[in-house]
Amino acid sequence: MNKLLAFTQIENKAIKLNREEVNIVDFIESTIESHTLKHPDFMITYEVVGFKTFITDPVLLGSLFDNLAENAYKYSKPEQKKLHISAKLIKGVLVFRFADKGIGIASSELNNIFKKFFRIQNEYNQMGSVGLGLAFCKELVNFMEGEISVKSKVGSGTEFKIVLPYNS
Repeated sequence: MNKLLAFTQIENKAIKLNREEVNIVDFIESTIESHTLKHPDFMITYEVVGFKTFITDPVLLGSLFDNLAENAYKYSKPEQKKLHISAKLIKGVLVFRFADKGIGIASSELNNIFKKFFRIQNEYNQMGSVGLGLAFCKELVNFMEGEISVKSKVGSGTEFKIVLPYNS
């Protein structure tokens, strides 16, 4: 319900971007800590290249990171609960990649995953998901004036790429 409310507020531009300086290493480590406390079997690694801080909305960025990390955990087999987060400054933009070793997404489903209420039917998706997570991520990224894309291979994993403007 909270996600739906936040989603509507962002869609309707009813909230303002709260700009703060974020230390990316501290931010990623905090994300990792909260997810590994919740899921001790979740192995998350990261790398940061080319920058230390940037200006963004930490709450919105946190929602984005949390959604992608939760999905990486949820859609991975028990022995493959792994996620690698990379954050790089490339040609004046920030490129974040969330690469998991999960079950992957069929190419026929890729065009739909960012649509509201779309759910891929599989054995991992029976736990009350309403299909808002990735649509919410797309709305967040759009609101932050960025882009989100996905590459996936069934059985090998999925990588989400987020490109955001770099404001130092």
